[in-house]
Amino acid sequence: MATRSWTPSVRLRKGEDEVEVPIDRLVGRKEELTPAQVVERVWANREEGGRGWYETPLRSGELYGRELVVEYPFEYEPELGFVELPKVFLRIRHPDPQRVQLLYPGGTSVGTPGEVLDSDQLPGKTRAVIWYLADSAWAEPLEEVSQDEEEEAEENEEEES
Repeated sequence: MATRSWTPSVRLRKGEDEVEVPIDRLVGRKEELTPAQVVERVWANREEGGRGWYETPLRSGELYGRELVVEYPFEYEPELGFVELPKVFLRIRHPDPQRVQLLYPGGTSVGTPGEVLDSDQLPGKTRAVIWYLADSAWAEPLEEVSQDEEEEAEENEEEES
């Protein structure tokens, strides 16, 4: 059975080499964060005509349907590939536990303790709050059924047949 996670992926790039990585692999604690440039790749009209890819600064908001590119900040050996994954995002709390919010500090301070950042109200231009739904947000909660209810349901099925 094939399954797919709801966790979005980002592209890790060094020169011409790129690889897709689940974004949660690039999340770390405040002291683990590695400065790295993150941009959004957008397909749009070109000024000189036609359509093409542009890279724009990362903006806050939902992650689905967007293509993010993280510049690999470490030494890179093409034979070995991307050995160490940079921690460029910080998970921040949100009142909805199913919403995974990540802060890209963009070279600025991370925020004050206890501050609740939201992608709709983010101050500053270099920081960005991006979000996606946790895998469990798509799962239906199981209904608890007591042993007595199970036995009663089985008896009803037997009577009907």
